[in-house]
Amino acid sequence: MAQVQHKRLGDVLLGAGLITEDQLGAALAKQKQTKARLGEVLIDERVITEAEVIEALQMQLGIEFVDLSQIHIDPELSRVVSKNVARQYDVVPVRVTPEEIYLAMSDPLNFVAIEAVKTATRKRVIQMVATRDAIHRAITTLYGNEGAARAIEEMKRDVRPTGDVSAYSAENLDDDSDAQSAPTIRLVNSIIERAATERASDIHLEPREEEVFVRMRIDGVLRTILTVPKELQQSVIARFKIIGNMNTSERRVPQDGRSAVRIKKKDIDLRINTLPTIHGEKVVVRLLDKDENLLDPQGIGLTGDDLEKYRKLIGNNNGVVLIVGPTGSGKSSTMYTMIRDLNSESVNLITLEDPVEYHIDGINQVQINEKTGMTFASGLRA
Repeated sequence: MAQVQHKRLGDVLLGAGLITEDQLGAALAKQKQTKARLGEVLIDERVITEAEVIEALQMQLGIEFVDLSQIHIDPELSRVVSKNVARQYDVVPVRVTPEEIYLAMSDPLNFVAIEAVKTATRKRVIQMVATRDAIHRAITTLYGNEGAARAIEEMKRDVRPTGDVSAYSAENLDDDSDAQSAPTIRLVNSIIERAATERASDIHLEPREEEVFVRMRIDGVLRTILTVPKELQQSVIARFKIIGNMNTSERRVPQDGRSAVRIKKKDIDLRINTLPTIHGEKVVVRLLDKDENLLDPQGIGLTGDDLEKYRKLIGNNNGVVLIVGPTGSGKSSTMYTMIRDLNSESVNLITLEDPVEYHIDGINQVQINEKTGMTFASGLRA
């Protein structure tokens, strides 16, 4: 594939008939004020969509679109393009040949970024286009283990046989204070932050005979993202138990805990469970994003015909709706979205939940507790 000629994005969009001269002029004026890229301004101002920009670049300039969620990027490529360059220019290397580097970019006409990568790699840059969100997730995946690896090496040098860790607060994972500098804390925080960034529903720490596997459930599929040496197992697990306000000295029975963390200005609830196994305690962390904007039809991915069917479904006056699917597939998010849409002063809504994951104003939410006799059956009879 040949390199793309120098051409401005505004001219491409004008040529595709997606914007007018007036809209371009207004966007350029806004760009001078915000210092943002032209494409970002047009998308943020809802003049065009990101999909329309990508299609125009494909049709007008022949730039290839790459779905980063469907390909595997060799971890060794993190050595080819530095994390700082990737983050500064919103780019991620996809593959390399002896003479070329294929570069996914949110703005493939950013020739400053192209020259920076060309200078750093001494390779010809072949532009590809990807969505901003996909690039951000790919950067997190490609470079996300760097901090974890450094923390693991520090923990190895300072490992304590008891597995004790300091009980620092984990309420704000954006905090850069000295309290967050302990390697165990940095490692656990990096795992939680990566899970939140990649929109994972669960984190699994699974002790094996010689190491601990860290896996995340993303789009319903568990993927291994890190392994932790066996000698660090107790420290890492103890840190998760501290976050969940559990008894760190009790390792013989299952425990449940909850916590809340703040990651990149977003509030995330954590449900933490431990289970003793023959190789040590297994830990499962469920992540619940408290952003209410996610609990709407668009937030759970309903568009077009599916959105129309959904509206018709919740408009029925009676009936039963069954929502089924594997772990992490969005069952709870779908139900809470329906509850929010049905919520009004003219109706009385009662939910029976175990556990209550989101608190919604105006809804009578009941927490099931079988030990006290508050079961699903008794709730339905009430």
